Amino acid sequence: MSGGLKPEDVAELHRLSEVLRDGTHYELLGVAEDFDRTALKNAYHNLSRRFHPDRYYRQDLGGLEKMLEDVFAGVNQAYRTLGDERARAQYDQDLVTAQKRKPKPKPPAAAATARPSPAPPRPVTTTASPPPAGASPRSPPARPPPPPPPNVGRPGGASPAAAATADPYTVRFTLRPPPPPRRATPPARQARRRAQEASSPAVDALKAPIIERLKKARGFFKLGEADVAANEWSKAARNFKLAMEFDPRNEEYKKRFTEADAKGRRQQAEKQIELAKKAESFSSTKEAFFHYHQAVGFDPPMGEPFYRLGKIIQANGNDHKGALTYFRKAVDKDPQVVEYRLALANVYEALAMKLNANREFKAILALKPDHEEAKAGLKRTAG
Repeated sequence: MSGGLKPEDVAELHRLSEVLRDGTHYELLGVAEDFDRTALKNAYHNLSRRFHPDRYYRQDLGGLEKMLEDVFAGVNQAYRTLGDERARAQYDQDLVTAQKRKPKPKPPAAAATARPSPAPPRPVTTTASPPPAGASPRSPPARPPPPPPPNVGRPGGASPAAAATADPYTVRFTLRPPPPPRRATPPARQARRRAQEASSPAVDALKAPIIERLKKARGFFKLGEADVAANEWSKAARNFKLAMEFDPRNEEYKKRFTEADAKGRRQQAEKQIELAKKAESFSSTKEAFFHYHQAVGFDPPMGEPFYRLGKIIQANGNDHKGALTYFRKAVDKDPQVVEYRLALANVYEALAMKLNANREFKAILALKPDHEEAKAGLKRTAG
C-alpha cells in the first residue's frame, strides 16, 4: 500500500489513469452521455475530494504523486469540458470524427489464399451419362452435384450462373466463413484513444496550466503554515487567501483562511487597543482615538474597541449620534456586557429615542436585576 492511500484508492487511481489515457471524459467522471447537471457535479466533487493532491500533503504515496496530479488535472479538465455546452458539443464532435476515421477491417482472404482442408476424391463425372462400352452394369450412378451454397444469389454472393459453372467443392471452400473475431475494444474507447494520440500536445497544453496553478497554491499554503507556526496570523491569512485564489475549490484552503483571517484581525486589533490604552494613560486623547479607530478597522470579534471609541467621541464634542454607531456595534459583538448596553441606553435617551432606551434598560435588568442605574432609566423612559 502507498503511504496515505488505501488499497482501494490505489486500485481506483490506476483505473482512472487508464481511463484518462484510453477512455472518454464521460468514462473518467463515471457519468452517462445524457447526464444531468446534478450528476455531473456530484461525480466531480466526489472524485476531486477523494483524489485531491493536497489531501495527501506530506504523505508518502510510493511514487504515485505524478499519477495523482495527472488524474486530478484530467478530472478538472473533463468537468470543465462537459460542464460547458459549447466545449462539450465540440468534444462530442471530435469523438464522432475520430470514430469515422477508424480504419476499416480488412476483407476475408481470397479463395486462392484460403487453406481449405483436403477435399474428398471427386467423381470422374458429374452427370448420369450412359456407361461406356465394357463397363460393368452394376457400376454406381454418378453422384449428383451438391446444392448451391447458401449465399448464392444473395447480395454480395456468387450469381446462380457462376455457381452452376464453378466447381462445387471449390465454391464450398471459398465461401467458408472466417473465424469469429476476437472481442474488440469499445468504439468510444478506440475513438478516444485515437483522439488523444492525435492531439496529445494540446491535451498536455491544457493540463500544464492546471498543474502549475495547483503547485503555486500548494506553495502559498506551505508559507501560510509556516506563518501559523510563527504566530503571524495576518501573514498566514494572506498566504492562505492566495492559495485559495489559485485553487478555489480546495475546501481546506478556505477553512484555513477563515480561521487565520479571524485570528489575524483579532491579533492586529489587540495591538492597536494596547497602544490606545497606553496613550490614554498619558492623557493623549488624539493618539488614543487614532489607535482605537485603527482597531475597529480590523472588525475584530470583541466589542471593546468599538465601546472605547464611542466613549471618546461622546466625551469630545458631545456627539451622541456619532457615538451611537460604535455603541451599537459593541453590543452586537458582546451582548452580555452590561457596560456596553448601558452606554447604548444612555445615548438613546439623550437622542430622545425613549422606546429604544427602554428596551436596553430592560435588557440590562435581565442580565443584572439589581442594577440601580438601569432601574432608574427604566422609570424615566416608561410610557
